[in-house]
Amino acid sequence: MKFLNYGTVGQVAEGFGTMTAEQEFFQPVAPGASFEALETQYFGFNIPEHDLNGEIYIWHHPVLKSTSGGFTCWRGHKKRQISADYQDYRWFMPMPESSADYTLPNGVSIRFIEPLKSVEIGFADKERDTFLELRMDAIMPPAVRKNGGHFTQAMRTTGKLRLLGEDMAIDGFYTRDHSWGEFRTEAPLAIPPLTWIAGTFDETFAFHLAAFDSAELHPEWEGLYEGPGEGENMRWGYVWKDGRLRNIMRCRKLTHRMDDNVLVRGIDLQFEDSEGEVYDIKGTCTASYPWMSWSNMHCAYGLAKWEYEGRTGWGEIQDCIWNEHMKWIEAQD
Repeated sequence: MKFLNYGTVGQVAEGFGTMTAEQEFFQPVAPGASFEALETQYFGFNIPEHDLNGEIYIWHHPVLKSTSGGFTCWRGHKKRQISADYQDYRWFMPMPESSADYTLPNGVSIRFIEPLKSVEIGFADKERDTFLELRMDAIMPPAVRKNGGHFTQAMRTTGKLRLLGEDMAIDGFYTRDHSWGEFRTEAPLAIPPLTWIAGTFDETFAFHLAAFDSAELHPEWEGLYEGPGEGENMRWGYVWKDGRLRNIMRCRKLTHRMDDNVLVRGIDLQFEDSEGEVYDIKGTCTASYPWMSWSNMHCAYGLAKWEYEGRTGWGEIQDCIWNEHMKWIEAQD
């Protein structure tokens, strides 16, 4: 099977881009821009003592003047997306006039207290007795990709969740993501699973990367694709360590799956940052959930418990699988 070069595989750029506070919000769309032009906002929280993960994902389509997104949360391991403890995710809503302070028809509200630093997210469903009050405060500057248009940022999370009548406190960390001026195709791709990974231990240590499994570790799809080859699996990554933001230059990653060969049981991860420091981190999913943010892509989403040198952190594993690979998985059963 031919491997399609997806993004910057094998071309990790050292250093970070810059952005202004105004780029937190809707940006002008170039005349004649493709309908695939996008702006995304990704927020969330976890409550590890309940094996619970929650996310708020908003996908704006400025050319089409429409918005997709919503709120979902789940506890433990779910076999189907619709089995989430709570879900209200809609694909077709009118795009708000402003992204600084708005409420969507499904009840999700976003209000920025200070761009790039603090945001409040709310949700209310009286009929199902589910309410969310979430505040996210940055513990680090935004890690902007070298070519701009995309940043990721570890956040302190506080607030409360009332889930189907049950009250829970939110007090932890999460990694948010924002992109603008990019073009995201929904077309099928013939590539191996691509994993979006984030973890935060405390205000002084967080990491994020996007990468394929390492060919030299013999993933289950070995020999199925023409790439990525050894050392070509990294797309992007950062480490926030002791007040300094560093690139991840290379990584070795191997994904371990559950009995369905799709949902993620855990990940063995080693990476090296731009200052030469090497990290060996083990991730175990305490909650998992099959998520399709669009129809041609399946995301095996997991709440990850990260272990590093006797410390414990929490974060997300999003293992993205496209149609050709999913067909190959099912053919192995």
